[in-house]
Parts: sequence; structure tokens; C-alpha cells
Amino acid sequence: MAAAVVVVLVLVLALGGGDDREDGAATYAAAWQDACAALRDDAARTAGAIRSSTAADADRSPEALRAAAARVAGPYLDRTAGHLRDVAAARPPQEWRRYHDAVAPTLRAAQARATATAARVRRGDVAALSALDLGDLTGAASSAPADLRRRTPACTAAGT
Repeated sequence: MAAAVVVVLVLVLALGGGDDREDGAATYAAAWQDACAALRDDAARTAGAIRSSTAADADRSPEALRAAAARVAGPYLDRTAGHLRDVAAARPPQEWRRYHDAVAPTLRAAQARATATAARVRRGDVAALSALDLGDLTGAASSAPADLRRRTPACTAAGT
């Protein structure tokens, strides 16, 4: 009996015990879903925090207002760049490889722009926030394969 269990265990380990395609699809979709939800939620929280920070410091100098906005916006942009990096680095299943290869350059370019804007903001150029353009991330999400869009509602909701 023990020998049979060992043989079954070896076969399961050698052949794969689960649906690797589904596991890969679920992991890849989760990377997108997590990033889109985090980007949406973080943007709303950060916008509110910048408004609160600058309103609280309204009687201070323009330099103080810029510093207050930079304290909030710099980390937000770092988190944004991190989310974009994570999705660009995600490993898609074979059926989504062409899509991923097509959108990864857009994600990497958006990550680079977020990182560059964070550096400008930290140097006091808070106006860089208004010029930040992450590119066509909505187009990247809307061009996703139907099964991926179905699994990533945070990426396809209006405004994300």
C-alpha cells in the first residue's frame, strides 16, 4: 500500500497535480486585478490627502504648500510605478502571451513616467503632477482578451 502511495505521489509531482493553465491564468489575472484596484483606490486616497494637506497649510508659503503636496504625491507615484512594474513583470499563460507582449511596453513606459514625475515632485516641481500622462492604460485594459477582462473587473470599470 505504501508503495502505491509513493508511486501516485511521484506521478502527481512529475505530471503536475493541478491545472497549471488555470493556475497561471488565475495568477496573471490576480496581478492585473490587484494592480488596477490598488491604482484606483490609491489615486482617490492620495487626491484627498493632497487636498487636505494643502488646505491645512493654506496660510503657509508656496514652498510649504509644494513640500506638503510632495510628501503625499511622491510616495503615491512610487506605489503607482511599483504596481505598473508588477503587472509588466507578471507571467501570462500562453493564450495571453501575445496580449501581454503588446501591452508590456506601455506599462513599462508608464512606470518610467511615474518614476520620473516622482523625482520632479520631490525636487519641488509639484506642477509635474498635472502634466503626468501614464499613456493609454485604459486602452491596454480594454484590449485584453475577453476571459482576462471578465476576471479583472477593477481594470475595466469606468474611470480605471
